[in-house]
Amino acid sequence: MNNKKPINAYRTTQANTASRGTLLLMMYEGAIRFIRLAIAANEQGKHDEKLEKIKRARAIVQELQRTLDYEKGGSLAFQLDRLYGFVNNRLMRGSIEKEPKVLEEAIEVLQTLLGGWREAVQNFEHSDKAVQKTNK
Repeated sequence: MNNKKPINAYRTTQANTASRGTLLLMMYEGAIRFIRLAIAANEQGKHDEKLEKIKRARAIVQELQRTLDYEKGGSLAFQLDRLYGFVNNRLMRGSIEKEPKVLEEAIEVLQTLLGGWREAVQNFEHSDKAVQKTNK
């Protein structure tokens, strides 16, 4: 029996039922996970697997970048665009270089952003619950 099928089904259900904030966090976590898997594959000499994991991480980062709303986000959206561009550059270089340093740099940026978004989502969900309680 393939052990990945139940996990994939769980992740699909989780993604389909998640709030926008939770989905955003899941995307960051997924990109970080794929980069870590790419580093592990690199250490094991599995070049094709490394490239596949980097490809998946890049797809997530590109989706994050593609969905930026410059009108609503203003300067924050432009700053995020630059950071996503940097991460994407690190991922492209990481697909060529054997040393994991550039991939670790991508993880650092994504972890910093994830921490900020996690706090923002928690604050939003907490304030949203407070509003719902007052409206009852």
